[in-house]
Amino acid sequence: MTRRAMVGGAIIVAWIAGLAVLIRREYFRPRVELLAEAAKRVSPGVVYYGVMQGMKAVAAMPGSGNMELGDLQKAIQKQFDIGYVDTVEAKSVTLVRDKATGNEMNINYEYRKPLFYNLDYVAKFDYTVKLNGQAAP
Repeated sequence: MTRRAMVGGAIIVAWIAGLAVLIRREYFRPRVELLAEAAKRVSPGVVYYGVMQGMKAVAAMPGSGNMELGDLQKAIQKQFDIGYVDTVEAKSVTLVRDKATGNEMNINYEYRKPLFYNLDYVAKFDYTVKLNGQAAP
């Protein structure tokens, strides 16, 4: 066997080994990596649920229909802190005053996360809840 044949054989073996490493890395990724990728996709729904629950809790408070916007935002921020909502700010909450139907609290926000390269995953959320019109005891 000549030296040239041995070098050629070594190159082919190295190429096959590199191909095997590439296939293993791409198709047999660790479970942790797969779970992290799945968590990126679940996160917007979890944040929306936390925002929705926080707003419902504040709306159910006695006298919430008579509160000013600043007080509502403080109460919402407390609920966001309890529910670990850190991507949405309470400043995005607006108060809609209407004597006919009652006061409402609205939040409209955008959730943006990088997906890959220069592409982002964008989800827009809009939620409105009626405030409790009863006076505080």
